[in-house]
Amino acid sequence: MRHYTSTSYTVSFVSSSRGPFGQNGGGPNPVNVLADGNLILSFTPITDAAFTPFVTAAFVSDGSTTLEFVGLGPVIPGQDVTTFIDVVQAVAVPEPATMGLMGMGAVALAGFGLRRRRA
Repeated sequence: MRHYTSTSYTVSFVSSSRGPFGQNGGGPNPVNVLADGNLILSFTPITDAAFTPFVTAAFVSDGSTTLEFVGLGPVIPGQDVTTFIDVVQAVAVPEPATMGLMGMGAVALAGFGLRRRRA
C-alpha cells in the first residue's frame, strides 16, 4: 500500500458572466467552489466584464480531489445566468520546510561564490 503525504493546494481561474437584467441576461450568478464537497471559495463574477481572476484559499489533498463549480443563482424563465469559467489551475503551496531548504541552498551558493571570488 502506498501512502501519500498531504499537500496544500490553491485553485486559480478566471470568470465572467452574461449581461445585466433585461438584456437577455439574468444578472450575476453567485458560484461556490468545492473541493471534495468542502467549500473553498464563494464568488460572484462581474457582469459583462472581461474575465476576472480568482484564487481560492488553500486546501489539503491526500491524492485525487474533485473540484466543483456550483452556480447558486435562481432560474429565471427567459433569462440567462450563465457563468463562464476558464484557465483552471491547481497549484501546490510550498511547505515551510521546503522554503527553508531553498533558502539554505541559496545562502550556501552565495558563500561558495564569495569564497571562489576571494581565491
